[in-house]
Amino acid sequence: MKRRDRVIELITAKAMTSVELSKVIHCGLRGTQIIITKLRKAGLIHIQAYRRQRAGIAAMWRYGIGVDATKPLPVPCAERSRKCREGQGVEEHAFALARQRAKKWKIKRDPLVAAFFGSVE
Repeated sequence: MKRRDRVIELITAKAMTSVELSKVIHCGLRGTQIIITKLRKAGLIHIQAYRRQRAGIAAMWRYGIGVDATKPLPVPCAERSRKCREGQGVEEHAFALARQRAKKWKIKRDPLVAAFFGSVE
């Protein structure tokens, strides 16, 4: 069975991302993307939905005629940070503040070492 036919069989059953397809058909990601591009140009597949992943937003491909789902907007960095801070407890928040304070510290030269070896300035 050709890989193209295997891809069609898999995405007929359920929607899958290109990464999931590449793992199932034992093909590289680039090879799977080429197959998907050819099927898309032929009008045989469409994007059923989008899934948020660590690497970004992935398209869920589905066999058949249909309208592509709208791609969700990316989440701004400030909103991701706010969401992370909301999940923090008191101890995690205090630790984060201590880390920020530590970044502002400047290393000072020991006065005894400066007396022996002179100042660097």
